[in-house]
Amino acid sequence: MNKRRLGSAQRIKSSSAIQSLYQQGFTIQQGPLRIKYLPLQEGTHSAAAFIAPKRSFKRAVDRNRIKRQMREAYRLHQHLLAPLEGPVRLICIYRSRELTRSNRILRSMESALHQIVQNESNKKADS
Repeated sequence: MNKRRLGSAQRIKSSSAIQSLYQQGFTIQQGPLRIKYLPLQEGTHSAAAFIAPKRSFKRAVDRNRIKRQMREAYRLHQHLLAPLEGPVRLICIYRSRELTRSNRILRSMESALHQIVQNESNKKADS
């Protein structure tokens, strides 16, 4: 049953980790999602945080729905990060001002994770 959800090791909780992501991370814009990511040298798991801004969605019900959709999209597609040499920290920020269907978020997350892998493999090839 644990395989159905993101464990606590797969979630970013510390404010210093989030702050370092904003300062040093790389950005990808894909559909309604903006993803900031940072490859790590050590660690065992990739970790993620999910943000739905209160400025765009006043009702907590809407923010929680969006974060739930993003978590599910990440959980279903996190295996796409397997070709990377090390773990990755990422923050998924929902940028649209209106609610959207889950399948659009799923497609956006999938293509964003593919793009992360492609960017990192291009960096390794250039080195």
